[in-house]
Amino acid sequence: MGWTFYRREKNAETNAEHFAAKLDSRYKIIANGTVEGVFYAAVRDQTTSEVTAYVALTRWTRDPYYNFGYKDMDENCLPGDHKAPKSVLNALTPTTHEDALTWRAHCRHYHAQRDFLRKHLKPGTQVRLARALSFTDGTRTDTFTYIRRGGNTHGFLIT
Repeated sequence: MGWTFYRREKNAETNAEHFAAKLDSRYKIIANGTVEGVFYAAVRDQTTSEVTAYVALTRWTRDPYYNFGYKDMDENCLPGDHKAPKSVLNALTPTTHEDALTWRAHCRHYHAQRDFLRKHLKPGTQVRLARALSFTDGTRTDTFTYIRRGGNTHGFLIT
């Protein structure tokens, strides 16, 4: 239930290679991706052909000996992180496990929201909240303008 820390060479291998080496030989990663420090994988059980989701929270530290840590679980544990890439979700086989179904639904909902915002939220769009927010510098406002500055740099400006 806790984190495991040890020494790992940075950039020596991908997360997929790293975690594949930790899996029992009957399991194979068939789709994967890392989002915001969380490694997601679709893992096939070679004996049953069942494909389930594997999730590993990861963390790099400055400690010279214990510089990498992870906390892993499968989708049946209902992970709190639910930004699994669509390729991982699409590779999973059907399940009846309630927590896995809930986790998958959360992931699909995340992607639906993200797709909606990408389609409808354009730079310059103003968003007005029902109640004003207060900031630590004393500023209070209910209106923000969406901005995008190249690549993945985006956010809201107080207007």
